[in-house]
Amino acid sequence: MQKIIKAIKYALIIISSIIAVGYIVYICLAYNDMLTALPLRMHIEIIVFIWLIFNAIVLLISHIIKTRK
Repeated sequence: MQKIIKAIKYALIIISSIIAVGYIVYICLAYNDMLTALPLRMHIEIIVFIWLIFNAIVLLISHIIKTRK
């Protein structure tokens, strides 16, 4: 049972991070007129940075939930 819960948790983290990356890429493409001043490398760095922050927040929340039980 514990392994199933852990697998579901990691699957949710992976899925949510993929959704976050997709959403950020969509924002960059949708508002491309505003962001044309930034080069593509800068976009990739911003996306990776936001993705890492998002993953850290998700892992922190899951750790807090795990320790509270």
